[in-house]
Amino acid sequence: MVALTRRGERFLAADLVLRDDAGVVVATCHDVWLQRVRLPGRLAPADHAFRLDPVPAAPLPAAPAPIDAEAALQAARAADAAADMTEAALLLEGFIAAAAVAALPGAPLLATPYRRALWRGLAESGLAEESAAGWRLAEDQPLPPPQEIWRSVLAEQPRLALDMAWLARAAEALPAALTGQARAAAPPPPEAGAFGRLAMVMEAAIGALAA
Repeated sequence: MVALTRRGERFLAADLVLRDDAGVVVATCHDVWLQRVRLPGRLAPADHAFRLDPVPAAPLPAAPAPIDAEAALQAARAADAAADMTEAALLLEGFIAAAAVAALPGAPLLATPYRRALWRGLAESGLAEESAAGWRLAEDQPLPPPQEIWRSVLAEQPRLALDMAWLARAAEALPAALTGQARAAAPPPPEAGAFGRLAMVMEAAIGALAA
């Protein structure tokens, strides 16, 4: 006996009961699946009408000539070295440290990441040390006032006048920033000397690429 339990488009599910000549049940099969399988050679009409044929791809465009990046880097390094500002850079580091030395002692004891970063920066330069009572400035720190360092840099590099004015405003805002006051930080002016130097170095590198 066959009892259909489910029927789909291409399959049947049934329960089977097998009996002998006397009608006694000798075996049962539950949830037997019977699926229709397409015989080889018998294809649907759509299979004859539609097919995919591989077609060779169009050739890739010619690759551009490789860029001589090393020549551009060498030109950029040479242009950067020709406008040596090592001494001015050292003085600017001193100016930043001196501004921090002047602002930190009078600032409130706020445990902010910015304040800790300033103290650690001074400690790396030997200008401050951390004790059980907290951070303190080194007694023999030799830095002059930040205003004197600022004037020295401006006298040596007058083309950095806009850059120095921007740094002076940042130093003036440092005490207020250490109190936790939110202040808008304006970017350096586009005519700043640092941008001009960067443009000069890039111009040298581009010239080497175009040669």
